[in-house]
Amino acid sequence: TTPENMLQTLVFHSSCSQNLFLKDRFGASQLVVFVNEQQGVSTCFFNATFTLNIASRPESIALARINSLVSTTNYGTFNFTDQVFDATIGPGQTLSPAPTFDVVIDLTVVTNNIVFTILSARNPVGNLCNGATDFLSFTTGLALPPNVPTRAPTGAPTRTPVPTPDPEFTSCEIQPIVDCDVTNGGGLLGCNNIGRPLDTRCLTGGLPRELEFIYRGGDCASSTTSQTFECNGDANLNQVWITVISENQNILWNRITTRGTFMDLRGVDDSMTVDIYPVLDTGSGFRPDTDNILQRMVFATNCTATSDLNLLDTFGALE
Repeated sequence: TTPENMLQTLVFHSSCSQNLFLKDRFGASQLVVFVNEQQGVSTCFFNATFTLNIASRPESIALARINSLVSTTNYGTFNFTDQVFDATIGPGQTLSPAPTFDVVIDLTVVTNNIVFTILSARNPVGNLCNGATDFLSFTTGLALPPNVPTRAPTGAPTRTPVPTPDPEFTSCEIQPIVDCDVTNGGGLLGCNNIGRPLDTRCLTGGLPRELEFIYRGGDCASSTTSQTFECNGDANLNQVWITVISENQNILWNRITTRGTFMDLRGVDDSMTVDIYPVLDTGSGFRPDTDNILQRMVFATNCTATSDLNLLDTFGALE
C-alpha cells in the first residue's frame, strides 16, 4: 500500500541495460553522476580550487603589511581579511600559506566564471601601498541540446602560466599535420567535392541548436539582414571584448575576440544581446572597458520568417 503522505514513487532501470544519460530526469530526480567499471566516474560537476598567490616584487624597498584580501566571484564573495590581516611580506617574498577557496562548476551549463580579487596593504609607517587587483575570466560548460543523448561535459578549465613565457627565450616546436574529413557526407563526399549548402535560410519554426558568427567589424547601417533589430554604435577595432547573452540569460560568449574569429554559440533561444567593448589592460590582466561600449545589438535568433536568419547576413559587426 502507498502511504497517504507519499508524494511520488519511481521505478526505472539502473543497470545500463537501457540508455542512461547525464541530466536525465526521472520524475522529481535528475541523474548527475554515474560510476561503472568501463567508464569510471562520469559527472556533471567539477570541483575547482582557486589559489591566491600573493608576492612582493624584489625591487620593493619596504615591508608590506596586509590590510584586506577579498575575492568576488559568480559563486559568492570570499573574504580572507581575518586570515591575512597584519601579515607582512618582504621584498621578493611570498605569503605562506596562500589562501584558497573551492567552488563546484556545473559543466553542462555554459558559464562565464569570473574571479576578481582586491588586495590592500600598507608600509611600516602606515602609508597605503598601491592597490593590487587580479581579474580571471574563463568559460566552462556545454549547453545541452533539446533532445537526448546528451553531450559529454567539457573538460576542466585551465590557465596559462603567469607571466606568459617570453617568446624570445622560450623554446617551441611545431609539427603541423593537416587532415581533411567530411563528417556528414554519408561516405559520398570528400574534401575535393564539397557542395554548396542545401539551405541558406533557417525556417524550421523552432530554435537552432547552435549558431556560428564571425566578428568582421562594422556599423549598424552596414547590416545586410532584413530583420528589424536594435543596434547602436560602431565596432571596428581589430581586437575587442564581446559578450553575448541569450534571452534566458545564458552566457554564450564572453571573451577577447579578434577580427575574423569564429564564435560558436550554443544554448541559443529566441533572442540574444550582443555587447562589444574595447579591451582594457589592467596591468594584471584584461577585461572589457564597460564604460566605453562600442556597439550593442539585440536581435531574434529563432528560425522563423520574422527572424529571417540567412547564411552570410550581417548584424552590425557580426556575420
